Amino acid sequence: MVGIALLAGLAGLGPVQFRAGYSLHALSAAPHRVPHLENFGLNVAAFRLINGHPSPPLDLLFAVCWYLGNGLVLIPVLLILLAVRPGKVKYFLVAVALETALAQALKFHFDQVRPPAWLDQVRVLHPYWSHSFPSGDAALAWAVACVLLPGESRPWKVGLLVWAALIAVERVYVGVHHPLDVVVGALVGALAAGVAWRLPWWRKPAQKTQKSEA
Repeated sequence: MVGIALLAGLAGLGPVQFRAGYSLHALSAAPHRVPHLENFGLNVAAFRLINGHPSPPLDLLFAVCWYLGNGLVLIPVLLILLAVRPGKVKYFLVAVALETALAQALKFHFDQVRPPAWLDQVRVLHPYWSHSFPSGDAALAWAVACVLLPGESRPWKVGLLVWAALIAVERVYVGVHHPLDVVVGALVGALAAGVAWRLPWWRKPAQKTQKSEA
């Protein structure tokens, strides 16, 4: 119940932020350094398509998604897992650790600038910092979604994937990531989840005993 209440509280911060004017549209400053990795036609065209069509309902939706996609969401998710899916906690923690390490390593290695730093007429709804590639929020969302998929019912699986997809789209819509950032971020998260479920030291001792006796 505590975890669910925290999730609801995070979701509620989005509309509060929206009504407070924190998400007012802003145009980016003049472009300067052009990123070597992000500067190709499809990436820019997809960014313009998603970022360049404002809508008050979408502003509100993605204001909620911003809070449900950042690191704060890990606390209520962990509490919910401890209550209803304790067997998945170890996989969840490993996946989050792996995606964080890999995403941060890629960010500092490639050192790509954010869209407002080199494109004009960018709608920016949230603060942004350096190191655009890949998206850490997209990596986190896809790591959490994918690591929780095994053993769940189809509606829960669909819900997890829709949530992760919304987080990825939100990062482009609010103007702080390129489409390439979120695609690679999603791949990083899915890879981390896959590795977490395949690590050999998570095997049950009973399985090892049976193999040794055979």
